Amino acid sequence: MNWLKRISFKRNNAIKWLYFSINIVCARFLNQPMILCFHRVKNPSASLLDKRIGVTKPHVLEEVIRFLRIAGYQFVSLERMIQIIEEGNFQKVVAVTFDDGLSDLYENAFPIMKKHHIPFTCFLITSLLDSTKLLWLHKLYISWDRIDRPVRDDILRNYIELNDTTQCDEKVAGDIIHSLDRQDLEGLATRLSEIAQMSPEDEEFLARDLYLHGLAIEEMKTHGLKIELHGHNHWPLTRLSEEETKHELETSLHVIREKLKSRPHFFAMPYGKSNPYLKDVAKQLDIRGVFTIQGKLLTRHNKDPYNLPRFCIYDDIQTFYRSLSVEFIKYIVSKFSKN
Repeated sequence: MNWLKRISFKRNNAIKWLYFSINIVCARFLNQPMILCFHRVKNPSASLLDKRIGVTKPHVLEEVIRFLRIAGYQFVSLERMIQIIEEGNFQKVVAVTFDDGLSDLYENAFPIMKKHHIPFTCFLITSLLDSTKLLWLHKLYISWDRIDRPVRDDILRNYIELNDTTQCDEKVAGDIIHSLDRQDLEGLATRLSEIAQMSPEDEEFLARDLYLHGLAIEEMKTHGLKIELHGHNHWPLTRLSEEETKHELETSLHVIREKLKSRPHFFAMPYGKSNPYLKDVAKQLDIRGVFTIQGKLLTRHNKDPYNLPRFCIYDDIQTFYRSLSVEFIKYIVSKFSKN
């Protein structure tokens, strides 16, 4: 299927509509469920925060909804999706999920989901709920943008080796997040915020503006929102021990039970990466499903409840259409090759 991937990597309307058409035709003959993942829904900025988290414009979210309805898909809750997978009675259904729990979910995504009567799930970083302090990750990103590059690079060299000073900030930040332990990550975020002269008042203002509030969640719950787990502090699981993994999930479970009066059953892995302990820990805590950010269809050979794929959609919708075309055609070829 490499020929399909190589058609174009440019934002080209003709190519986008080619992928769109391929998907519509394929979808008419297949009943393969899929799960979508969004992060921020807003007009993107040049900030490291937006670049690293991933942004989808509101009109792109609506375009995805229209496309899937044209393709014959029915929108269902994530819980219903899991039930369909468990029953093995695959249908043309799609579940919509949003990761993290930032305020733009309420401000920009919720009106669209409400207008189209679509149930949706938020995988919530529970330390963000009604918080007046920035998560270490967001403090790192925001402070990063406020510091001159030479000063920032001098600080970063105390934590990682910077061989190429022309590397883009997104890649350097990603390397840092996935190579340092928790203490170093917290220390680096604190150090950068000090150099950026981020005051407690500034941090509180940013947190209140950036994160979801309980009242907004309660309103969205009356229109189809379900809250599930995305960890308490969004630590990379690859850096956690079994005990730390369990503590991260147990803490987030406790927060949702106590503050939101609900019992979550699903977990989306931060950064889409697992560790050797996650599956056993999830089973111990009665978590029924664990989700990745692998862009794949759900099939009878791809339905491990502790490794369920999701298509992440950002502002370049052509990338989603292309990925979906590849998955559809791969599935069709595999079916014919077995016959």
